[in-house]
Amino acid sequence: MQFQIARTDLQRQLQHVASAVPRGTPPMPVLSNLLAEVRAGQLHLTGSDTEVTMQGACGLRESSTDSSITIPAKKLLDIVRALPSTVDALEARLVDRDCLQIRAGTGRYTLATLPATEYPQRPVVGVATLLKLSDGLLSSLVHAVGYAVASADQRTYLNGMLIHVEGSTVTCVGTDGLRMAVARAALPRDVGPAKQVILARRGMNAMLTMLDGKDSPVDLAIGSRHLSMTKGEQCMVSGLIDGKYPDFARVLPTGMRHEVKLDRRVLLDAVKRATIMGSDVKDAVVFDFSGDILRLSASAKDKGDGSEELFVPDLRMTMRLGLNARYVTDALAALVEDTIYLRVNSPSESVVLSNGDGNDHVIMPMRL
Repeated sequence: MQFQIARTDLQRQLQHVASAVPRGTPPMPVLSNLLAEVRAGQLHLTGSDTEVTMQGACGLRESSTDSSITIPAKKLLDIVRALPSTVDALEARLVDRDCLQIRAGTGRYTLATLPATEYPQRPVVGVATLLKLSDGLLSSLVHAVGYAVASADQRTYLNGMLIHVEGSTVTCVGTDGLRMAVARAALPRDVGPAKQVILARRGMNAMLTMLDGKDSPVDLAIGSRHLSMTKGEQCMVSGLIDGKYPDFARVLPTGMRHEVKLDRRVLLDAVKRATIMGSDVKDAVVFDFSGDILRLSASAKDKGDGSEELFVPDLRMTMRLGLNARYVTDALAALVEDTIYLRVNSPSESVVLSNGDGNDHVIMPMRL
């Protein structure tokens, strides 16, 4: 193996694929390495923890015959990052069969390698439902529901984000059993019959590292056991959780008797101020609707209390209910619109915070 490559190109791909390399002691020593393959004038890099696999490719300025090897991920990335900005390119060649020598500017580095044959086979998505959408759209869907995905729940199916595609609509859902976030969007074309999969939290987070919220195209391939996302020369493949997800359509309350139109930022800031005294993540913020005033209040034993009042024209309801303060602020942070709607039937039933256009956040009430 011998090649010359632009430093900026290599660093960008290294940062992408190295994000999949396990931290700490990996299940197999070779997983601390990246698989590096020279093929047809390109360097193909792969990093994996067996649950998530990241792949990237970049063109080479010069290269020898096609070959492959595995290289220590962290050391290689550290070297490339530490190079002075005046270094435009670096050269690499395999010496003594198991060492990669790197030349960059005045620097010379030698890294111990492992054979490519020891690297696990990359996952294959197989027969899949194909979606083409924009980075910005997918990014908004994942950010809207990701906060509600459970972490380390015994019900493994809750430790992932549901992706439901049917016809020309894609729906993403996250829930931990006490709250639920649902985000929907239209697809540019009909994808046919319904398909539903659960993307593990690890895969969801890996997806977010590739998304920047811009308009660049993204391709999703949803198989029976794996999901892949491709953006330009970069790709992510993640395993799917095997399980039956709760029927989110049945969980979403319908026919709500009361709907209150609110300024999202004003409400979010008021909730934060009212709950300053709170110290426990389970602390409640009380919503007290009366006349044209919404009074928000919170208290903490032996510490004090706080309250805020908001003028809400045409309120026309009297009700007092308690909600988990962190759940409220998480949902309001996920909603990006200026105007949102609070929908409720009674103090003992779920509350829905919504943008009115398919982005709904359901919160179970607390007993006051």
